[in-house]
Amino acid sequence: MSDLSGHPIEQVDLATKILREILPRSEVECVAVAHMDHAYKLLSLRVHHGSNARHVPLPASAILKDALRIGSRRLLIAHNHPAGCERPSTTDLRTTRDLARLTRQADIRLIDHLVFSQEACTSFRALNLI
Repeated sequence: MSDLSGHPIEQVDLATKILREILPRSEVECVAVAHMDHAYKLLSLRVHHGSNARHVPLPASAILKDALRIGSRRLLIAHNHPAGCERPSTTDLRTTRDLARLTRQADIRLIDHLVFSQEACTSFRALNLI
């Protein structure tokens, strides 16, 4: 992946292209968290790997703690479903809503949560889920 530090990634299409390079190729479920400033400039991209193809923890409190430490004003979350469908699971929905609530309280905007399969990508924002 090319170095994206300092580049604005405000467009979900661009973020999708960037994250597609990382996530769908993994055989285990992974979550990527893009931390950005108020102008959508990338401050940090963290990738957390799960232990299998069906689960990766998305600890809302840990993500918020990182965001506060980094100085994030915007977050973009993405994860892959290497074993199947790009549709969000019930756990994905619950965890994302918890994260959106926590980040809103900290005045950090959750831009989107993208879920990738090998073939497609689903946007929580496009589905009005956040």
